[in-house]
Amino acid sequence: EVTDEEAVLMQGYMDEINKLTKKNSKYLSGGGTNVTLDGVQACSYARIRYTAGDDYKRAERQRTVLAAMVAKAQKSDLVTINKLIDAVFGDIQTSFSNADLVALAAQVFNYKLGETSGFPFNHGSTTLGSKGSVVVPCTLESNVIELHQFLFGDEEYTPSDTVLANSKKIINDTGMNEGSGYR
Repeated sequence: EVTDEEAVLMQGYMDEINKLTKKNSKYLSGGGTNVTLDGVQACSYARIRYTAGDDYKRAERQRTVLAAMVAKAQKSDLVTINKLIDAVFGDIQTSFSNADLVALAAQVFNYKLGETSGFPFNHGSTTLGSKGSVVVPCTLESNVIELHQFLFGDEEYTPSDTVLANSKKIINDTGMNEGSGYR
């Protein structure tokens, strides 16, 4: 789903991406459900940051775009995917070789995206002097425990001394603790 607000906000990003890529992608006339986006539109959608939800909503949009890309690739065939890799390989920078990407692409039909989430789970925000606006885990300790539960199903995880020390430092620097955050 693309909201009317997102459709408008996409336009500034689209102007920049169209210019950089020498494309001529068109603005959306408005929002809607089950909207199919071209590459410029999808990249613009994923870059939007200034809506309710801030960077968390932005990360959610990025996950939505990636999930749609995987779903589309899974409906394709390996020859088409390999042609796509060959077409874009010269325009990307990666430590993977073309052959590495082709080998990974052969497995795309087996990919299954599970549940996704943002981190930190329980968070707040504040302004810290020269650092500017920051996202604060409330607390780092409890968020790392929850991360281990989410990723590994580990209900018995004990945070390291480093996590505990950093968690205390964040509380001291921000004054934000477990009860200060929201999800």
